[in-house]
Amino acid sequence: VDLYKKKHQLLLQEKKLFEINRNLQFEINDRRASEEKIVELNKQLIKHVDHLEKANKDLDRFAFMASHDLQEPLRKILTFSGRVYSRAAGALDSESLMDLKRIQKATLRMKNLIQDILTFSTLTTQQDNFVKSDMRALVCEAVEDLHEIISEKKAVIEVSPLPLLSVYPGLMRPLFVNLISNALKYSKPDVPPQISIYQDEASQATGAVSGNRYCRIYIKDNGIGFDQRYSEQIFEMFKRLHSQSQYEGTGIGLALCKHIVEQHEGFINVMSKPGEGSTFILSFPLEVSNADGKSESCN
Repeated sequence: VDLYKKKHQLLLQEKKLFEINRNLQFEINDRRASEEKIVELNKQLIKHVDHLEKANKDLDRFAFMASHDLQEPLRKILTFSGRVYSRAAGALDSESLMDLKRIQKATLRMKNLIQDILTFSTLTTQQDNFVKSDMRALVCEAVEDLHEIISEKKAVIEVSPLPLLSVYPGLMRPLFVNLISNALKYSKPDVPPQISIYQDEASQATGAVSGNRYCRIYIKDNGIGFDQRYSEQIFEMFKRLHSQSQYEGTGIGLALCKHIVEQHEGFINVMSKPGEGSTFILSFPLEVSNADGKSESCN
């Protein structure tokens, strides 16, 4: 009987050992498959990195071509057409003078388009570090850049105290310049533009990761506004709600703004109504807020 029990126990132990060895083999096979998958993923990652490096080199070449080879002929067209206009203005009929002006206007539009495309394309190669910056000071720099057109339109711009945020300072100027100039461009005829820039804290923002805190910066105007159904379309490249003859522009400015905000892991939205103006809302990951104070102009 004892021998039978011992034999039975031995058989149970052998069976258990067999199960352990089989499970161990399964684990070894699974681990080997995982390691092979990791190796394959690493190969794919290396390939993607190589493609990305090649794309960046192509982008650098494009940037050089856009800043030199493409713009140089345009500069010459502007220069020589200007000379022809100065020298022969008295000898040309009104239609010929108008044609010269059209040449200069079209050339300048192409020059601006190339510059905007160049700016947009080089955003993805941003190498600077985030810097904690006074957003109000950055807005005021943009306002100063637009001083001439602000004076021309007799615009009033009020800027409330804004927070300190970690941003790429070099990208904030084109962001605010584009948004403020957009408000100035689409102002109502014979109505001085009123632009208010202010902020609030928000625990949620459209498209934001749940639980993150954001600072919303609002740029509100009293311009012509537009139908809310176009609120996403206007951020697409070359999408325009008005013809070139109505409002000049390259159709890149708002796409550039969206790209800049997304570079900061933020979001941009707009609320608008025809005849009642527009409010652009920038949502940035929140760092430090100093929102106390009254609205004032950038003086």
